[in-house]
Amino acid sequence: MVYGSMNRYIAGWALRLRTVGLGSLVMDATLDDEAFALCTRHHGLCVRAGISVLNKYTLLLLALQMGLDVMWLDFDIFLVQHPTKAIEKAAVGSDLLMGYDLESDCLCNGFFFIRSSEKTHRWLFEMVRWLYDHPYEHDQRAIGAFLNYTERISISEEELPPIPRWHVFDEENSFINYGSWLGDFDQLVLVHFVDGSAFSLYGRPSWDPSIPLAKKQQVEASESGAESGPATSTMDEFYDLEAAAQPQLDGRLRALLQSKVRAKPERLGAVLHLSNQQHYMNVGSNRWPRKKQKCGILPMVVSAHPGYGWLAEHGSRAQGVYV
Repeated sequence: MVYGSMNRYIAGWALRLRTVGLGSLVMDATLDDEAFALCTRHHGLCVRAGISVLNKYTLLLLALQMGLDVMWLDFDIFLVQHPTKAIEKAAVGSDLLMGYDLESDCLCNGFFFIRSSEKTHRWLFEMVRWLYDHPYEHDQRAIGAFLNYTERISISEEELPPIPRWHVFDEENSFINYGSWLGDFDQLVLVHFVDGSAFSLYGRPSWDPSIPLAKKQQVEASESGAESGPATSTMDEFYDLEAAAQPQLDGRLRALLQSKVRAKPERLGAVLHLSNQQHYMNVGSNRWPRKKQKCGILPMVVSAHPGYGWLAEHGSRAQGVYV
Protein backbone atom coordinates (compact mmCIF):
# COMPACT_ATOMS: atom_id res chain seq x y z
CA MET A 1 0.00 0.00 0.00
CA VAL A 2 1.25 3.49 -0.79
CA TYR A 3 -0.08 7.01 -0.43
CA GLY A 4 0.86 10.53 0.64
CA SER A 5 4.52 11.39 1.20
CA MET A 6 5.58 7.84 0.27
CA ASN A 7 4.46 8.45 -3.32
CA ARG A 8 7.83 10.00 -4.09
CA TYR A 9 9.40 6.53 -3.99
CA ILE A 10 7.09 4.92 -6.55
CA ALA A 11 9.36 5.56 -9.55
CA GLY A 12 12.39 4.08 -7.75
CA TRP A 13 10.31 1.19 -6.40
CA ALA A 14 9.08 0.28 -9.90
CA LEU A 15 12.59 0.57 -11.32
CA ARG A 16 13.93 -1.73 -8.60
CA LEU A 17 11.31 -4.37 -9.43
CA ARG A 18 12.39 -4.34 -13.08
CA THR A 19 16.05 -4.46 -12.09
CA VAL A 20 15.62 -7.68 -10.09
CA GLY A 21 13.23 -9.19 -12.67
CA LEU A 22 9.98 -8.84 -10.75
CA GLY A 23 8.04 -6.47 -12.98
CA SER A 24 4.86 -8.58 -12.72
CA LEU A 25 4.31 -7.79 -9.02
CA VAL A 26 0.85 -6.29 -8.38
CA MET A 27 0.73 -3.12 -6.27
CA ASP A 28 -2.17 -3.46 -3.83
CA ALA A 29 -3.18 -0.79 -3.11
CA THR A 30 -2.70 2.81 -4.18
CA LEU A 31 -4.61 4.79 -1.58
CA ASP A 32 -4.85 8.21 -3.26
CA ASP A 33 -5.16 9.56 -6.80
CA GLU A 34 -1.52 10.62 -7.02
CA ALA A 35 -0.29 7.16 -6.01
CA PHE A 36 -2.49 5.47 -8.60
CA ALA A 37 -1.35 7.86 -11.35
CA LEU A 38 2.34 7.39 -10.52
CA CYS A 39 1.99 3.63 -10.22
CA THR A 40 0.17 3.44 -13.57
CA ARG A 41 2.87 5.52 -15.23
CA HIS A 42 5.89 3.71 -13.81
CA HIS A 43 4.61 0.18 -13.17
CA GLY A 44 1.19 -0.56 -14.67
CA LEU A 45 -0.12 -3.32 -12.39
CA CYS A 46 -1.92 -1.19 -9.81
CA VAL A 47 -5.06 -1.49 -7.68
CA ARG A 48 -6.89 1.67 -6.59
CA ALA A 49 -8.33 1.38 -3.10
CA GLY A 50 -9.75 3.43 -0.28
CA ILE A 51 -7.87 4.16 2.92
CA SER A 52 -8.23 1.09 5.14
CA VAL A 53 -5.71 -1.35 6.54
CA LEU A 54 -8.04 -4.16 5.37
CA ASN A 55 -6.81 -3.48 1.82
CA LYS A 56 -3.71 -5.39 2.85
CA TYR A 57 -5.64 -8.64 3.05
CA THR A 58 -8.69 -8.55 0.77
CA LEU A 59 -6.83 -9.09 -2.51
CA LEU A 60 -4.81 -11.86 -0.84
CA LEU A 61 -8.07 -13.60 0.08
CA LEU A 62 -9.16 -13.54 -3.55
CA ALA A 63 -5.82 -14.97 -4.67
CA LEU A 64 -6.00 -17.79 -2.12
CA GLN A 65 -9.52 -18.62 -3.32
CA MET A 66 -8.12 -18.91 -6.86
CA GLY A 67 -5.46 -21.37 -5.69
CA LEU A 68 -2.58 -18.88 -5.88
CA ASP A 69 0.19 -18.79 -3.30
CA VAL A 70 0.83 -15.20 -2.21
CA MET A 71 3.73 -13.14 -0.90
CA TRP A 72 2.93 -9.76 0.62
CA LEU A 73 5.57 -7.00 0.66
CA ASP A 74 4.96 -3.66 2.34
CA PHE A 75 5.96 -0.67 0.24
CA ASP A 76 8.81 0.23 2.62
CA ILE A 77 10.82 -2.78 1.42
CA PHE A 78 13.87 -2.84 -0.83
CA LEU A 79 14.49 -6.01 -2.82
CA VAL A 80 18.17 -6.88 -3.02
CA GLN A 81 17.51 -9.83 -5.33
CA HIS A 82 14.59 -11.73 -6.86
CA PRO A 83 13.03 -13.41 -3.80
CA THR A 84 11.28 -16.46 -5.29
CA LYS A 85 14.02 -19.07 -4.75
CA ALA A 86 14.62 -17.94 -1.19
CA ILE A 87 10.89 -18.00 -0.45
CA GLU A 88 10.48 -21.50 -1.89
CA LYS A 89 13.41 -22.77 0.15
CA ALA A 90 12.17 -21.17 3.37
CA ALA A 91 8.60 -22.40 2.86
CA VAL A 92 9.41 -26.12 2.75
CA GLY A 93 7.21 -27.73 5.40
CA SER A 94 5.24 -24.54 6.14
CA ASP A 95 2.01 -23.08 4.81
CA LEU A 96 2.63 -19.62 6.23
CA LEU A 97 5.84 -17.68 6.84
CA MET A 98 6.04 -14.42 8.80
CA GLY A 99 8.67 -11.75 9.12
CA TYR A 100 10.52 -11.72 12.44
CA ASP A 101 12.86 -9.32 14.21
CA LEU A 102 16.41 -9.81 15.41
CA GLU A 103 15.95 -7.68 18.52
CA SER A 104 12.36 -8.32 19.62
CA ASP A 105 10.23 -11.42 19.98
CA CYS A 106 7.65 -10.04 17.59
CA LEU A 107 6.11 -11.34 14.39
CA CYS A 108 6.21 -8.75 11.61
CA ASN A 109 3.49 -8.43 8.98
CA GLY A 110 5.57 -6.16 6.76
CA PHE A 111 6.19 -9.23 4.62
CA PHE A 112 4.68 -12.70 4.76
CA PHE A 113 4.01 -15.75 2.58
CA ILE A 114 0.80 -17.82 2.49
CA ARG A 115 0.41 -21.08 0.60
CA SER A 116 -3.06 -21.54 -0.88
CA SER A 117 -5.22 -24.13 0.88
CA GLU A 118 -8.65 -24.35 2.49
CA LYS A 119 -7.02 -24.03 5.90
CA THR A 120 -5.00 -20.90 5.11
CA HIS A 121 -7.94 -19.26 3.35
CA ARG A 122 -10.23 -19.86 6.31
CA TRP A 123 -7.57 -18.63 8.74
CA LEU A 124 -7.05 -15.36 6.84
CA PHE A 125 -10.79 -14.89 6.24
CA GLU A 126 -11.58 -15.24 9.94
CA MET A 127 -8.80 -12.81 10.88
CA VAL A 128 -10.02 -10.19 8.38
CA ARG A 129 -13.58 -10.61 9.63
CA TRP A 130 -12.39 -10.11 13.20
CA LEU A 131 -10.47 -6.96 12.20
CA TYR A 132 -13.56 -5.60 10.47
CA ASP A 133 -15.55 -6.08 13.69
CA HIS A 134 -12.73 -4.59 15.83
CA PRO A 135 -11.51 -1.52 13.89
CA TYR A 136 -9.64 -0.16 16.92
CA GLU A 137 -7.20 -3.10 16.94
CA HIS A 138 -3.78 -3.27 15.28
CA ASP A 139 -3.59 -5.82 12.48
CA GLN A 140 -0.09 -7.02 13.42
CA ARG A 141 -1.28 -7.81 16.94
CA ALA A 142 -4.23 -9.66 15.44
CA ILE A 143 -1.97 -11.82 13.27
CA GLY A 144 0.19 -12.69 16.28
CA ALA A 145 -2.89 -13.66 18.26
CA PHE A 146 -4.43 -15.67 15.41
CA LEU A 147 -1.13 -17.60 15.21
CA ASN A 148 -1.19 -18.07 19.00
CA TYR A 149 2.10 -16.21 19.38
CA THR A 150 2.64 -13.83 22.32
CA GLU A 151 -0.12 -11.34 21.46
CA ARG A 152 -3.51 -11.41 23.16
CA ILE A 153 -6.69 -9.85 21.77
CA SER A 154 -10.39 -9.95 22.64
CA ILE A 155 -11.15 -13.38 21.24
CA SER A 156 -11.42 -16.71 22.99
CA GLU A 157 -9.31 -19.71 22.03
CA GLU A 158 -12.47 -21.55 20.99
CA GLU A 159 -13.28 -18.83 18.44
CA LEU A 160 -9.90 -19.01 16.70
CA PRO A 161 -9.78 -20.88 13.38
CA PRO A 162 -7.39 -23.83 12.93
CA ILE A 163 -3.85 -22.48 12.69
CA PRO A 164 -1.81 -23.35 9.56
CA ARG A 165 1.69 -24.78 9.82
CA TRP A 166 3.82 -21.69 10.21
CA HIS A 167 7.32 -20.46 10.82
CA VAL A 168 9.35 -17.31 10.16
CA PHE A 169 11.76 -16.09 7.50
CA ASP A 170 15.47 -15.87 8.32
CA GLU A 171 15.70 -12.63 10.29
CA GLU A 172 19.46 -12.80 10.72
CA ASN A 173 20.73 -12.34 7.16
CA SER A 174 18.07 -12.84 4.47
CA PHE A 175 14.75 -11.14 5.25
CA ILE A 176 15.81 -8.36 7.58
CA ASN A 177 14.40 -5.37 9.38
CA TYR A 178 16.73 -2.43 8.81
CA GLY A 179 17.43 -1.88 12.52
CA SER A 180 19.82 -4.82 12.86
CA TRP A 181 21.14 -7.94 11.16
CA LEU A 182 24.22 -10.21 11.18
CA GLY A 183 25.82 -8.97 7.97
CA ASP A 184 26.03 -11.80 5.39
CA PHE A 185 25.49 -9.84 2.16
CA ASP A 186 25.52 -13.03 0.07
CA GLN A 187 22.30 -14.20 1.75
CA LEU A 188 20.49 -10.85 1.76
CA VAL A 189 17.13 -10.93 -0.07
CA LEU A 190 15.18 -7.91 1.18
CA VAL A 191 15.40 -5.01 3.59
CA HIS A 192 12.32 -3.82 5.50
CA PHE A 193 12.67 -0.23 6.68
CA VAL A 194 9.77 -0.39 9.19
CA ASP A 195 8.73 3.12 8.17
CA GLY A 196 5.88 3.38 10.66
CA SER A 197 3.63 5.73 8.69
CA ALA A 198 0.65 3.37 8.78
CA PHE A 199 -0.68 5.06 11.92
CA SER A 200 -2.61 7.38 9.60
CA LEU A 201 -4.57 4.41 8.23
CA TYR A 202 -6.17 4.04 11.65
CA GLY A 203 -7.22 7.70 11.90
CA ARG A 204 -5.03 8.21 14.98
CA PRO A 205 -4.77 11.77 16.37
CA SER A 206 -1.42 13.33 17.27
CA TRP A 207 -1.77 12.47 20.97
CA ASP A 208 -1.88 8.72 20.27
CA PRO A 209 1.25 7.21 21.93
CA SER A 210 1.58 4.49 19.27
CA ILE A 211 2.70 7.07 16.68
CA PRO A 212 6.51 6.91 16.38
CA LEU A 213 8.25 10.04 17.70
CA ALA A 214 9.82 10.60 14.29
CA LYS A 215 6.31 10.91 12.81
CA LYS A 216 4.80 13.19 15.46
CA GLN A 217 5.64 16.41 13.63
CA GLN A 218 4.19 15.05 10.40
CA VAL A 219 0.79 14.17 11.89
CA GLU A 220 0.60 17.37 13.96
CA ALA A 221 1.26 19.44 10.83
CA SER A 222 -1.41 17.47 8.98
CA GLU A 223 -3.96 18.18 11.72
CA SER A 224 -3.19 21.91 11.66
CA GLY A 225 -3.23 22.12 7.87
CA ALA A 226 0.43 23.13 7.70
CA GLU A 227 2.75 21.91 4.99
CA SER A 228 5.58 20.10 6.72
CA GLY A 229 7.16 18.71 3.56
CA PRO A 230 8.42 15.16 3.19
CA ALA A 231 10.63 13.92 6.00
CA THR A 232 14.00 12.51 5.04
CA SER A 233 14.34 8.74 5.15
CA THR A 234 16.87 6.01 4.47
CA MET A 235 14.53 5.03 1.64
CA ASP A 236 15.68 8.19 -0.16
CA GLU A 237 19.10 6.54 -0.52
CA PHE A 238 17.85 3.12 -1.57
CA TYR A 239 15.17 4.33 -4.00
CA ASP A 240 17.36 6.93 -5.65
CA LEU A 241 16.95 6.07 -9.34
CA GLU A 242 20.65 5.45 -9.87
CA ALA A 243 20.88 3.11 -6.87
CA ALA A 244 17.65 1.29 -7.75
CA ALA A 245 18.96 0.55 -11.24
CA GLN A 246 22.09 -1.27 -10.00
CA PRO A 247 21.79 -5.10 -10.01
CA GLN A 248 24.17 -5.23 -7.05
CA LEU A 249 24.17 -2.97 -4.00
CA ASP A 250 26.53 -0.05 -4.53
CA GLY A 251 29.11 0.98 -1.95
CA ARG A 252 26.90 3.63 -0.38
CA LEU A 253 24.03 1.22 0.31
CA ARG A 254 26.39 -1.49 1.54
CA ALA A 255 27.88 1.00 4.00
CA LEU A 256 24.43 1.90 5.34
CA LEU A 257 23.60 -1.78 5.84
CA GLN A 258 27.03 -2.50 7.32
CA SER A 259 26.35 0.11 10.00
CA LYS A 260 23.42 -2.03 11.19
CA VAL A 261 25.40 -5.26 11.62
CA ARG A 262 25.32 -6.70 15.13
CA ALA A 263 27.84 -9.07 16.66
CA LYS A 264 26.01 -12.21 17.74
CA PRO A 265 26.63 -13.73 21.19
CA GLU A 266 27.42 -17.43 21.35
CA ARG A 267 24.22 -18.25 23.20
CA LEU A 268 21.36 -15.79 23.50
CA GLY A 269 19.75 -17.29 26.57
CA ALA A 270 22.95 -17.70 28.57
CA VAL A 271 23.27 -14.10 29.79
CA LEU A 272 21.21 -11.87 32.01
CA HIS A 273 18.44 -9.65 30.67
CA LEU A 274 19.39 -5.99 30.29
CA SER A 275 17.26 -3.18 31.61
CA ASN A 276 15.16 -1.33 29.04
CA GLN A 277 17.57 1.63 29.16
CA GLN A 278 20.60 -0.59 28.54
CA HIS A 279 18.74 -2.39 25.76
CA TYR A 280 18.05 0.79 23.82
CA MET A 281 21.63 2.01 24.31
CA ASN A 282 22.85 -1.22 22.73
CA VAL A 283 20.52 -0.90 19.74
CA GLY A 284 22.61 2.06 18.61
CA SER A 285 25.90 0.20 18.96
CA ASN A 286 27.39 -2.73 17.08
CA ARG A 287 26.37 -5.23 19.77
CA TRP A 288 23.30 -7.38 19.55
CA PRO A 289 21.05 -7.01 22.63
CA ARG A 290 21.67 -9.90 25.01
CA LYS A 291 18.00 -10.72 25.26
CA LYS A 292 15.16 -9.87 22.95
CA GLN A 293 12.67 -7.16 23.77
CA LYS A 294 9.27 -8.63 24.55
CA CYS A 295 6.73 -8.16 21.80
CA GLY A 296 4.47 -5.11 21.90
CA ILE A 297 3.46 -2.31 19.57
CA LEU A 298 4.74 0.22 22.12
CA PRO A 299 8.35 -0.12 23.36
CA MET A 300 8.80 -0.45 27.13
CA VAL A 301 5.04 -0.95 27.66
CA VAL A 302 3.91 -4.20 29.29
CA SER A 303 2.11 -6.40 26.76
CA ALA A 304 -0.90 -8.58 27.43
CA HIS A 305 1.53 -11.51 27.18
CA PRO A 306 4.10 -11.55 30.02
CA GLY A 307 6.69 -13.86 28.48
CA TYR A 308 8.40 -15.00 25.32
CA GLY A 309 7.32 -17.31 22.53
CA TRP A 310 8.93 -20.45 21.11
CA LEU A 311 11.00 -18.43 18.62
CA ALA A 312 12.62 -16.15 21.18
CA GLU A 313 15.97 -17.90 21.62
CA HIS A 314 16.66 -19.32 18.16
CA GLY A 315 14.38 -17.33 15.84
CA SER A 316 14.16 -18.76 12.34
CA ARG A 317 16.63 -21.49 13.35
CA ALA A 318 14.10 -22.95 15.81
CA GLN A 319 13.43 -26.55 14.85
CA GLY A 320 10.11 -27.58 13.36
CA VAL A 321 7.03 -25.51 12.62
CA TYR A 322 4.00 -24.56 14.64
CA VAL A 323 1.34 -27.20 13.93
